Amino acid sequence: MTKTLIATMASLCMTTTLIAGLANSPWPMVQGGAQHLGRADVEGPRFLNTVVYQWDGGGRITPPTIGEDGIYFTTGQYEGSGNSYLVAVDRELNERWRYTNDNNDMATRDVLTTVPAVNDSGRIYFNSYYGSPSPYTHVYMVDEDGSYVGAWGATANYVQSAPAIDEDGNVYWCRGNARGLMKNTSSFYAGSDDYIGGAPALSEDGSAVYAGTNGGDGIRPLYAVNTSDMSEKWRVDKGTQGGAPLVDGNTIYVPGNSELYAIRDDGSAGTELWNRTDIDAPSTVYGGLALGTNGVLYSGENDNGTLYALDTSDGSDMWTLDFGTGKVTAPVIDGDGMLYVGFNDSIMKIEDLGTSGSVLWSLDVIGNVQGLALGDGLPGMGSGFLYATTSDGYLYQIGIPEPCTITLFGLAAASGLIMRRRRDHRSEQ
Repeated sequence: MTKTLIATMASLCMTTTLIAGLANSPWPMVQGGAQHLGRADVEGPRFLNTVVYQWDGGGRITPPTIGEDGIYFTTGQYEGSGNSYLVAVDRELNERWRYTNDNNDMATRDVLTTVPAVNDSGRIYFNSYYGSPSPYTHVYMVDEDGSYVGAWGATANYVQSAPAIDEDGNVYWCRGNARGLMKNTSSFYAGSDDYIGGAPALSEDGSAVYAGTNGGDGIRPLYAVNTSDMSEKWRVDKGTQGGAPLVDGNTIYVPGNSELYAIRDDGSAGTELWNRTDIDAPSTVYGGLALGTNGVLYSGENDNGTLYALDTSDGSDMWTLDFGTGKVTAPVIDGDGMLYVGFNDSIMKIEDLGTSGSVLWSLDVIGNVQGLALGDGLPGMGSGFLYATTSDGYLYQIGIPEPCTITLFGLAAASGLIMRRRRDHRSEQ
Protein backbone atom coordinates (compact mmCIF):
# COMPACT_ATOMS: atom_id res chain seq x y z
CA MET A 1 0.00 0.00 0.00
CA THR A 2 1.31 3.46 -0.94
CA LYS A 3 1.64 5.76 2.04
CA THR A 4 1.61 9.56 1.78
CA LEU A 5 3.39 11.71 4.31
CA ILE A 6 2.83 15.32 5.33
CA ALA A 7 3.84 17.83 7.99
CA THR A 8 1.32 19.99 9.80
CA MET A 9 2.06 23.34 11.42
CA ALA A 10 -1.26 23.64 13.26
CA SER A 11 -0.89 24.48 16.92
CA LEU A 12 -2.62 21.80 18.98
CA CYS A 13 -3.66 22.20 22.59
CA MET A 14 -5.75 20.54 25.25
CA THR A 15 -8.36 21.67 27.75
CA THR A 16 -8.46 19.79 31.02
CA THR A 17 -10.14 19.42 34.37
CA LEU A 18 -8.04 19.35 37.51
CA ILE A 19 -7.62 15.89 39.05
CA ALA A 20 -5.42 15.57 42.12
CA GLY A 21 -2.60 13.09 41.70
CA LEU A 22 -3.03 12.31 38.01
CA ALA A 23 -2.21 14.64 35.14
CA ASN A 24 -5.00 16.95 34.02
CA SER A 25 -5.72 15.13 30.79
CA PRO A 26 -8.20 12.57 29.48
CA TRP A 27 -5.58 9.76 29.34
CA PRO A 28 -2.80 10.11 31.96
CA MET A 29 -2.08 6.37 32.34
CA VAL A 30 -2.85 2.97 30.83
CA GLN A 31 -6.53 2.61 29.86
CA GLY A 32 -7.23 6.17 30.92
CA GLY A 33 -7.07 6.05 34.71
CA ALA A 34 -6.45 4.15 37.92
CA GLN A 35 -9.52 1.92 37.48
CA HIS A 36 -8.57 1.10 33.84
CA LEU A 37 -12.10 1.85 32.62
CA GLY A 38 -10.84 2.52 29.09
CA ARG A 39 -12.95 5.60 28.51
CA ALA A 40 -12.62 9.38 28.42
CA ASP A 41 -15.20 12.16 28.57
CA VAL A 42 -14.18 13.67 25.24
CA GLU A 43 -15.77 13.38 21.82
CA GLY A 44 -13.81 11.15 19.49
CA PRO A 45 -12.49 12.22 16.08
CA ARG A 46 -14.97 13.30 13.42
CA PHE A 47 -12.39 13.19 10.66
CA LEU A 48 -9.93 10.56 9.46
CA ASN A 49 -7.20 13.07 8.63
CA THR A 50 -4.05 11.93 10.39
CA VAL A 51 -0.65 13.17 11.50
CA VAL A 52 2.05 10.57 12.06
CA TYR A 53 5.28 10.48 14.06
CA GLN A 54 7.80 7.76 13.25
CA TRP A 55 10.20 6.54 15.93
CA ASP A 56 13.59 6.23 14.28
CA GLY A 57 14.90 3.52 16.60
CA GLY A 58 12.87 0.74 15.02
CA GLY A 59 10.50 -1.72 16.64
CA ARG A 60 7.28 -1.31 18.54
CA ILE A 61 6.36 1.48 20.91
CA THR A 62 3.94 1.28 23.80
CA PRO A 63 0.45 2.79 23.87
CA PRO A 64 0.68 6.51 24.63
CA THR A 65 -0.27 8.43 27.72
CA ILE A 66 -1.12 12.11 27.67
CA GLY A 67 0.01 14.85 30.02
CA GLU A 68 -0.74 18.55 30.06
CA ASP A 69 2.34 19.36 27.99
CA GLY A 70 2.94 16.30 25.88
CA ILE A 71 2.33 12.75 24.75
CA TYR A 72 4.58 10.02 26.13
CA PHE A 73 5.50 6.46 25.22
CA THR A 74 8.38 4.06 25.75
CA THR A 75 10.28 2.15 23.10
CA GLY A 76 10.98 -1.54 23.39
CA GLN A 77 14.31 -3.20 22.75
CA TYR A 78 14.72 -6.83 23.74
CA GLU A 79 17.40 -7.90 26.16
CA GLY A 80 20.87 -7.01 24.96
CA SER A 81 19.71 -5.35 21.72
CA GLY A 82 20.28 -1.73 22.65
CA ASN A 83 18.87 1.20 24.57
CA SER A 84 15.22 1.87 25.18
CA TYR A 85 13.76 5.33 25.65
CA LEU A 86 10.96 7.35 27.13
CA VAL A 87 9.94 9.72 24.34
CA ALA A 88 7.97 12.97 24.62
CA VAL A 89 6.26 14.61 21.64
CA ASP A 90 4.20 17.80 21.54
CA ARG A 91 0.69 18.33 20.17
CA GLU A 92 2.08 18.62 16.63
CA LEU A 93 3.89 15.30 17.19
CA ASN A 94 7.26 17.01 17.07
CA GLU A 95 9.72 15.21 19.30
CA ARG A 96 10.53 17.28 22.40
CA TRP A 97 13.04 14.96 24.03
CA ARG A 98 13.99 11.35 24.62
CA TYR A 99 15.25 9.93 27.88
CA THR A 100 17.31 6.80 28.31
CA ASN A 101 18.59 5.59 31.64
CA ASP A 102 22.22 5.79 30.60
CA ASN A 103 21.72 9.54 31.07
CA ASN A 104 22.60 8.89 34.71
CA ASP A 105 25.09 6.57 36.36
CA MET A 106 22.98 3.41 36.08
CA ALA A 107 23.54 0.61 33.63
CA THR A 108 21.40 0.51 30.51
CA ARG A 109 18.16 -1.32 31.12
CA ASP A 110 15.23 -2.13 28.90
CA VAL A 111 11.86 -0.46 29.38
CA LEU A 112 9.92 -2.89 27.24
CA THR A 113 6.11 -2.97 27.63
CA THR A 114 5.96 -0.27 30.30
CA VAL A 115 3.24 2.31 29.62
CA PRO A 116 4.10 5.60 31.40
CA ALA A 117 1.90 7.37 33.96
CA VAL A 118 1.85 11.16 34.41
CA ASN A 119 1.00 13.06 37.59
CA ASP A 120 -0.50 16.53 37.93
CA SER A 121 2.89 18.22 38.20
CA GLY A 122 3.97 16.70 34.88
CA ARG A 123 6.27 14.04 36.36
CA ILE A 124 6.38 10.81 34.38
CA TYR A 125 6.75 7.37 35.99
CA PHE A 126 7.70 4.22 34.10
CA ASN A 127 9.20 0.83 34.88
CA SER A 128 12.22 -0.86 33.42
CA TYR A 129 11.57 -4.42 32.32
CA TYR A 130 14.94 -6.11 32.46
CA GLY A 131 18.15 -5.19 34.28
CA SER A 132 21.48 -5.49 32.57
CA PRO A 133 24.19 -6.42 33.39
CA SER A 134 22.84 -7.20 36.87
CA PRO A 135 19.21 -8.21 37.57
CA TYR A 136 18.13 -4.89 38.99
CA THR A 137 15.13 -2.96 37.70
CA HIS A 138 13.54 0.35 38.60
CA VAL A 139 10.57 2.61 38.38
CA TYR A 140 12.02 5.81 36.98
CA MET A 141 10.89 9.39 37.61
CA VAL A 142 11.46 11.98 34.89
CA ASP A 143 10.19 15.56 34.89
CA GLU A 144 8.20 17.10 32.02
CA ASP A 145 11.38 18.63 30.56
CA GLY A 146 13.03 15.19 30.33
CA SER A 147 15.34 15.64 33.31
CA TYR A 148 16.07 12.66 35.54
CA VAL A 149 14.59 12.92 39.05
CA GLY A 150 15.29 9.55 40.62
CA ALA A 151 14.38 5.88 40.72
CA TRP A 152 13.03 3.25 43.09
CA GLY A 153 14.88 -0.02 42.75
CA ALA A 154 13.88 -3.67 42.92
CA THR A 155 16.20 -6.67 42.82
CA ALA A 156 14.15 -8.31 40.12
CA ASN A 157 13.68 -8.84 36.43
CA TYR A 158 10.65 -8.96 34.14
CA VAL A 159 8.81 -6.01 35.67
CA GLN A 160 5.95 -5.92 33.17
CA SER A 161 4.12 -3.17 34.98
CA ALA A 162 2.39 0.07 34.10
CA PRO A 163 2.43 2.27 37.23
CA ALA A 164 -0.83 3.55 38.74
CA ILE A 165 -1.19 6.89 40.55
CA ASP A 166 -3.83 7.59 43.20
CA GLU A 167 -5.49 10.92 44.06
CA ASP A 168 -2.81 11.67 46.66
CA GLY A 169 0.01 11.10 44.18
CA ASN A 170 1.12 7.70 45.52
CA VAL A 171 2.56 5.41 42.85
CA TYR A 172 1.77 1.68 42.70
CA TRP A 173 4.03 -0.62 40.74
CA CYS A 174 5.03 -4.27 40.52
CA ARG A 175 8.38 -5.91 41.20
CA GLY A 176 8.08 -8.84 38.81
CA ASN A 177 9.92 -11.93 39.96
CA ALA A 178 10.74 -10.23 43.28
CA ARG A 179 7.06 -10.98 43.98
CA GLY A 180 6.25 -7.55 45.36
CA LEU A 181 3.54 -4.98 44.85
CA MET A 182 4.80 -1.54 45.80
CA LYS A 183 3.26 1.69 47.05
CA ASN A 184 6.11 4.11 46.45
CA THR A 185 8.77 2.22 48.46
CA SER A 186 6.43 0.23 50.76
CA SER A 187 6.05 -3.38 49.72
CA PHE A 188 3.49 -6.16 49.79
CA TYR A 189 5.13 -9.57 49.32
CA ALA A 190 3.15 -12.21 47.44
CA GLY A 191 3.57 -15.98 47.63
CA SER A 192 6.91 -17.49 46.75
CA ASP A 193 5.61 -18.71 43.37
CA ASP A 194 3.67 -15.60 42.40
CA TYR A 195 5.36 -13.05 40.16
CA ILE A 196 3.22 -9.92 40.51
CA GLY A 197 3.10 -8.16 37.19
CA GLY A 198 0.68 -6.40 34.95
CA ALA A 199 -0.87 -3.05 35.69
CA PRO A 200 -2.25 -2.59 39.22
CA ALA A 201 -5.72 -1.04 39.46
CA LEU A 202 -7.15 0.96 42.36
CA SER A 203 -10.57 0.86 43.97
CA GLU A 204 -12.64 4.01 43.48
CA ASP A 205 -12.06 5.12 47.09
CA GLY A 206 -8.35 4.28 46.90
CA SER A 207 -8.50 1.86 49.85
CA ALA A 208 -7.48 -1.21 47.83
CA VAL A 209 -5.18 -2.03 44.96
CA TYR A 210 -5.63 -5.10 42.76
CA ALA A 211 -2.91 -6.90 40.84
CA GLY A 212 -2.54 -10.13 38.93
CA THR A 213 0.43 -12.47 38.70
CA ASN A 214 2.21 -13.88 35.69
CA GLY A 215 4.52 -16.65 36.77
CA GLY A 216 5.23 -19.32 39.31
CA ASP A 217 3.16 -22.44 39.96
CA GLY A 218 0.44 -21.85 37.37
CA ILE A 219 -2.29 -20.67 39.79
CA ARG A 220 -1.49 -16.99 39.19
CA PRO A 221 -3.90 -15.49 41.74
CA LEU A 222 -5.52 -12.07 41.81
CA TYR A 223 -4.43 -10.14 44.92
CA ALA A 224 -6.38 -7.43 46.74
CA VAL A 225 -4.12 -5.36 48.99
CA ASN A 226 -5.02 -2.69 51.56
CA THR A 227 -3.34 0.56 50.52
CA SER A 228 -3.17 1.89 54.09
CA ASP A 229 -0.53 -0.61 55.20
CA MET A 230 0.04 -2.78 52.07
CA SER A 231 -1.31 -5.88 53.81
CA GLU A 232 -3.16 -8.65 52.00
CA LYS A 233 -6.90 -8.16 51.94
CA TRP A 234 -7.70 -11.36 50.06
CA ARG A 235 -6.62 -13.44 47.09
CA VAL A 236 -8.54 -15.45 44.53
CA ASP A 237 -6.71 -18.33 42.89
CA LYS A 238 -7.51 -17.72 39.27
CA GLY A 239 -5.28 -17.57 36.19
CA THR A 240 -4.69 -13.85 35.91
CA GLN A 241 -1.59 -13.91 33.69
CA GLY A 242 -0.56 -10.50 35.04
CA GLY A 243 -2.93 -8.38 32.96
CA ALA A 244 -4.66 -5.11 33.76
CA PRO A 245 -7.78 -5.52 35.95
CA LEU A 246 -10.72 -3.17 35.43
CA VAL A 247 -12.49 -1.90 38.57
CA ASP A 248 -16.11 -0.75 38.66
CA GLY A 249 -17.47 -0.20 42.17
CA ASN A 250 -16.78 -3.39 44.11
CA THR A 251 -16.45 -5.55 40.98
CA ILE A 252 -13.12 -6.38 39.39
CA TYR A 253 -13.03 -7.67 35.82
CA VAL A 254 -9.87 -9.60 35.06
CA PRO A 255 -8.48 -10.70 31.69
CA GLY A 256 -6.90 -14.02 32.58
CA ASN A 257 -4.95 -16.89 31.10
CA SER A 258 -7.24 -17.55 28.11
CA GLU A 259 -10.29 -16.51 30.10
CA LEU A 260 -12.17 -13.51 31.45
CA TYR A 261 -13.83 -13.37 34.84
CA ALA A 262 -15.56 -11.08 37.33
CA ILE A 263 -14.75 -10.94 41.06
CA ARG A 264 -16.74 -9.07 43.71
CA ASP A 265 -14.80 -7.49 46.57
CA ASP A 266 -16.78 -8.49 49.67
CA GLY A 267 -14.33 -6.87 52.07
CA SER A 268 -12.60 -9.85 53.63
CA ALA A 269 -12.88 -12.10 50.57
CA GLY A 270 -13.20 -12.02 46.82
CA THR A 271 -16.18 -13.86 45.33
CA GLU A 272 -16.26 -15.07 41.74
CA LEU A 273 -19.39 -13.85 39.96
CA TRP A 274 -18.85 -15.42 36.55
CA ASN A 275 -16.14 -16.49 34.13
CA ARG A 276 -15.77 -16.99 30.41
CA THR A 277 -13.23 -19.63 29.49
CA ASP A 278 -13.95 -19.17 25.77
CA ILE A 279 -12.64 -15.59 25.60
CA ASP A 280 -8.90 -15.16 25.20
CA ALA A 281 -8.92 -11.60 26.55
CA PRO A 282 -5.66 -9.65 26.11
CA SER A 283 -3.88 -10.12 29.45
CA THR A 284 -1.15 -7.54 28.97
CA VAL A 285 -0.04 -4.36 30.71
CA TYR A 286 -1.51 -2.50 27.75
CA GLY A 287 -4.96 -3.33 29.09
CA GLY A 288 -7.58 -5.62 27.65
CA LEU A 289 -11.00 -4.32 28.72
CA ALA A 290 -13.21 -1.23 28.67
CA LEU A 291 -16.49 -0.42 30.40
CA GLY A 292 -19.03 1.92 28.86
CA THR A 293 -21.27 4.29 30.76
CA ASN A 294 -24.06 2.06 29.42
CA GLY A 295 -22.81 -0.69 31.75
CA VAL A 296 -21.52 -2.89 28.90
CA LEU A 297 -18.11 -4.56 29.26
CA TYR A 298 -16.05 -4.72 26.07
CA SER A 299 -13.16 -7.11 25.50
CA GLY A 300 -10.72 -7.63 22.70
CA GLU A 301 -9.09 -10.97 22.01
CA ASN A 302 -5.52 -12.14 21.61
CA ASP A 303 -5.61 -14.23 18.42
CA ASN A 304 -9.16 -15.02 17.35
CA GLY A 305 -10.06 -11.55 16.09
CA THR A 306 -13.30 -11.00 18.03
CA LEU A 307 -14.66 -7.97 19.86
CA TYR A 308 -17.08 -8.89 22.65
CA ALA A 309 -19.83 -6.77 24.21
CA LEU A 310 -20.78 -8.45 27.48
CA ASP A 311 -23.61 -8.20 29.99
CA THR A 312 -21.81 -7.45 33.27
CA SER A 313 -24.46 -9.27 35.34
CA ASP A 314 -23.58 -12.72 34.02
CA GLY A 315 -20.87 -12.30 31.36
CA SER A 316 -23.13 -13.35 28.50
CA ASP A 317 -22.72 -11.98 24.98
CA MET A 318 -24.80 -8.97 24.03
CA TRP A 319 -23.15 -9.03 20.62
CA THR A 320 -19.83 -9.88 18.97
CA LEU A 321 -17.91 -8.70 15.92
CA ASP A 322 -15.57 -11.15 14.21
CA PHE A 323 -12.77 -9.60 12.15
CA GLY A 324 -10.76 -12.71 11.26
CA THR A 325 -7.47 -14.07 12.55
CA GLY A 326 -5.48 -11.62 14.63
CA LYS A 327 -5.46 -9.57 17.82
CA VAL A 328 -8.17 -7.09 18.81
CA THR A 329 -6.63 -4.54 21.18
CA ALA A 330 -8.15 -3.18 24.35
CA PRO A 331 -11.09 -0.98 23.29
CA VAL A 332 -11.29 2.70 24.20
CA ILE A 333 -14.59 4.58 24.53
CA ASP A 334 -15.23 8.27 23.90
CA GLY A 335 -17.74 10.56 25.59
CA ASP A 336 -20.45 9.66 23.06
CA GLY A 337 -20.08 5.94 23.77
CA MET A 338 -18.28 5.22 20.48
CA LEU A 339 -15.69 2.43 20.58
CA TYR A 340 -12.27 2.36 18.95
CA VAL A 341 -10.20 -0.80 18.57
CA GLY A 342 -7.09 -1.89 16.78
CA PHE A 343 -7.14 -5.08 14.74
CA ASN A 344 -3.83 -6.11 13.21
CA ASP A 345 -2.84 -3.14 10.99
CA SER A 346 -6.13 -1.24 11.11
CA ILE A 347 -8.08 0.99 13.49
CA MET A 348 -11.87 0.88 13.62
CA LYS A 349 -14.61 3.08 15.03
CA ILE A 350 -17.62 1.06 16.21
CA GLU A 351 -21.10 2.04 17.36
CA ASP A 352 -22.92 -0.11 19.92
CA LEU A 353 -26.49 -0.50 18.63
CA GLY A 354 -27.62 -2.53 21.64
CA THR A 355 -27.99 -5.92 19.99
CA SER A 356 -25.15 -5.52 17.49
CA GLY A 357 -22.04 -3.52 16.76
CA SER A 358 -21.60 -1.48 13.58
CA VAL A 359 -18.21 -0.51 12.10
CA LEU A 360 -18.41 3.15 11.07
CA TRP A 361 -14.95 3.41 9.56
CA SER A 362 -11.65 1.59 9.29
CA LEU A 363 -8.21 3.15 8.82
CA ASP A 364 -5.12 1.25 7.66
CA VAL A 365 -1.85 1.92 9.51
CA ILE A 366 1.77 0.78 9.24
CA GLY A 367 2.39 -2.14 11.60
CA ASN A 368 0.08 -3.86 14.07
CA VAL A 369 -1.76 -1.61 16.49
CA GLN A 370 -0.33 -1.77 20.02
CA GLY A 371 -2.78 0.46 21.84
CA LEU A 372 -5.03 3.52 21.71
CA ALA A 373 -5.68 6.68 23.73
CA LEU A 374 -8.11 9.61 23.55
CA GLY A 375 -7.18 13.27 23.90
CA ASP A 376 -8.79 16.71 23.67
CA GLY A 377 -8.90 18.55 20.36
CA LEU A 378 -8.45 22.15 19.31
CA PRO A 379 -10.48 24.88 21.05
CA GLY A 380 -13.77 25.25 19.20
CA MET A 381 -13.10 22.10 17.19
CA GLY A 382 -15.99 20.21 18.75
CA SER A 383 -14.20 16.86 18.78
CA GLY A 384 -11.02 15.28 20.08
CA PHE A 385 -8.14 13.20 18.81
CA LEU A 386 -7.55 9.47 18.82
CA TYR A 387 -3.94 8.34 19.26
CA ALA A 388 -2.58 4.94 18.22
CA THR A 389 0.84 3.29 18.33
CA THR A 390 2.06 0.41 16.19
CA SER A 391 4.60 -2.39 16.17
CA ASP A 392 6.58 -0.57 13.46
CA GLY A 393 7.20 2.47 15.65
CA TYR A 394 4.47 4.84 14.44
CA LEU A 395 2.36 7.17 16.56
CA TYR A 396 -0.85 8.27 14.83
CA GLN A 397 -2.96 11.30 15.71
CA ILE A 398 -6.39 10.93 14.12
CA GLY A 399 -8.92 13.74 13.79
CA ILE A 400 -7.24 16.73 12.09
CA PRO A 401 -10.24 18.85 11.07
CA GLU A 402 -9.16 21.05 8.18
CA PRO A 403 -9.30 19.81 4.55
CA CYS A 404 -5.91 19.65 2.85
CA THR A 405 -4.15 18.56 -0.28
CA ILE A 406 -2.01 15.45 0.04
CA THR A 407 1.66 16.36 0.21
CA LEU A 408 4.97 14.64 0.86
CA PHE A 409 7.14 16.07 3.59
CA GLY A 410 10.00 14.88 5.75
CA LEU A 411 11.48 16.81 8.64
CA ALA A 412 15.08 16.09 9.55
CA ALA A 413 15.66 16.84 13.22
CA ALA A 414 18.66 16.42 15.45
CA SER A 415 16.78 13.66 17.26
CA GLY A 416 16.03 11.76 14.06
CA LEU A 417 13.58 11.74 11.20
CA ILE A 418 10.05 12.78 12.09
CA MET A 419 7.48 11.84 9.47
CA ARG A 420 3.82 12.78 9.31
CA ARG A 421 0.89 11.67 7.26
CA ARG A 422 -2.41 13.39 6.71
CA ARG A 423 -5.08 11.63 4.69
CA ASP A 424 -7.91 13.88 3.59
CA HIS A 425 -11.25 12.08 3.45
CA ARG A 426 -13.06 15.45 3.34
CA SER A 427 -16.02 14.17 5.33
CA GLU A 428 -17.11 13.91 8.92
CA GLN A 429 -17.39 10.45 10.44
